[in-house]
Amino acid sequence: MITKSRLKVRSSRALKHQIAMAGLTTKELAESVDITASYASTIINGKANPAPTTALKIAVKLSERLNKNMGVNDIFFDVTVKKNTTLNSIEIEEVS
Repeated sequence: MITKSRLKVRSSRALKHQIAMAGLTTKELAESVDITASYASTIINGKANPAPTTALKIAVKLSERLNKNMGVNDIFFDVTVKKNTTLNSIEIEEVS
């Protein structure tokens, strides 16, 4: 069984507000964390679940710009994806 951790945006609306308050556009945020603007947009809108490293980069960038101590858990929650390699099924469960 393979376990792959992904993170989901807690609130798209709150994240959009934080990005605006940080004075960033989606494109600027994307460039600063080394992802495409398109991928950043899908993360922000809750349609994609970034890897922990990407989520951490986003949290760090927003923390720097907002002069706030924000962690990954302030923006994202953990979704663990387990894939059974023999059955090729995926189970998603929220991890607290």
